Amino acid sequence: MKNYFQNQKGYALVIVLLFIAVVAIGTVTMYSYSVNSQKFINTSTASVQDKLRAERIMDEAIMKVQTGLDAINPSLTNTSPIIDKITALINNVNASSGGKYNIIQTVTEDGQREGVYNVNATFTVDVNKSGKKLVKTVALSTVKDIFQYSAVSNGDFTLNGSAYLQGDVFTNGNLYSLNYGKFMTDNKYYYAPTSFPAIDGKLTVKGSIYGGNMNGSSFSWTQVPKNTPNLQNIFSLAPVIKDRNTSFTPIAVSSIIAQKSAYPAKGNSFPYYGNDDFWNFLLPVTYNTAATITGNARYNSLVIGDKGNLTINGDLIVNGYLQIIGNGKLTVNGNIYVADYATLSGTINLAAQNKYIYINKKATIESFTLNGQMYVGQNADIQEDFNTNGTLYAKTRIEVTNLSNNSGGTLVLICDGMIKVSNNNQYKDNPKEMNAYFYSNSTLEIYGVGSNLKINGGVYGNPVELNAMKGVTSTIPFKNSFNTGGLWFENNQLGLEPSKSRLSIIFKNELIYNPPNGIPTVEKISMKEIEKHYTK
Repeated sequence: MKNYFQNQKGYALVIVLLFIAVVAIGTVTMYSYSVNSQKFINTSTASVQDKLRAERIMDEAIMKVQTGLDAINPSLTNTSPIIDKITALINNVNASSGGKYNIIQTVTEDGQREGVYNVNATFTVDVNKSGKKLVKTVALSTVKDIFQYSAVSNGDFTLNGSAYLQGDVFTNGNLYSLNYGKFMTDNKYYYAPTSFPAIDGKLTVKGSIYGGNMNGSSFSWTQVPKNTPNLQNIFSLAPVIKDRNTSFTPIAVSSIIAQKSAYPAKGNSFPYYGNDDFWNFLLPVTYNTAATITGNARYNSLVIGDKGNLTINGDLIVNGYLQIIGNGKLTVNGNIYVADYATLSGTINLAAQNKYIYINKKATIESFTLNGQMYVGQNADIQEDFNTNGTLYAKTRIEVTNLSNNSGGTLVLICDGMIKVSNNNQYKDNPKEMNAYFYSNSTLEIYGVGSNLKINGGVYGNPVELNAMKGVTSTIPFKNSFNTGGLWFENNQLGLEPSKSRLSIIFKNELIYNPPNGIPTVEKISMKEIEKHYTK
């Protein structure tokens, strides 16, 4: 019995010692964890403070450059040494940095591009002693500032349905947001239920913001305060409200077109090519094989056939109409002046810098490639492919159907009248991507209901109306679909991501730092952030 109690005492001692050991280990562990946690907190706090300090220094550097631009811009003219002025400004700001930041500029000027000047400036700020840096790149450019936004309306901005915009948005009037997509069938408008639109960027509204509600067959509008929490009720992805003291001067489209309409004096320097006899005088001259003309040329009407390949080493005047068929090709080392209409497929190559084609009446474009710029005195109807890294100006109206731009560049369409973009990539499940910017001094109307478009570029109008649904659209019923106005739509409109919109407009930085030929410029330097990142 004595041994039993002695054994029990021994066991109790062992248990006590084990308990003490466990407590000691736990205490050490907790202490170590506490110390490490404190170190982590201290490190995280220091990291946040370092980033905040770097951001403040970056803002200081950016503000100095902007202040310098504000001082330069009032005195700029089209003869000013713009690049020299920007270089001097960057050097002065660098000299005042006190070693806190550094700016490196890259000049992307092309002096032969009618006033387009670009400087990319890269700002670098040290974040900590470990070599981490904050880097921001901005573009200093004379390209007109409307091209710094994914969407601008100089009047009201109406978003019918689930359009998706990535980039900054500006409207000089009211903004209307509705969770119904608008479309037309059989000459009647219908509205199909979907989600509200999405804006992944900053929003500036000079007027008021309204959210729409369906009441029977009509809509009522409720004013919404200009703050992000309230906007979450009328956007599937709410933008950040940004107050800007900004205004936009419209492009003088008709005036620009008129400047290009003056024909050169004909005289002996424009020999006539065509039919001389009275009965056939007005018939067109048709080329179905390769031909080259030295110097200027003048025709009554001109047709380039499917296998035609005409080269003119000078200016071309067409007193009647111009037609290019199929794979026909016209190369001109000067300007082209067409007194009547033009129907264009194939290719026009304006081989020299800053040359253009002027069409006095209507232009019809289908599966066409243009190297150069185009000015149209009336309407422009664009179908199928229009491949260019250039600008088309039209006076009265532009209609765009089933457009593609496979050039790798950006097509810029500019019109005094209405631009309507509809029936593009209809009822397809995957969006058709196009590099394009649509500018109208009148109504700009784009449809992404039956159409499915992703526009890499931007839009401008007065006013602007975007109409969109999400997901699948079909002319026949499919599983989990609903019908409105003869079209079938995917049921789960609210559950689909904003990027599943059938109308997406994605801001394209290349409009600023690599602008297309003929893009409008101003005698002012503006600054636009291109990208920002932290190095490791």
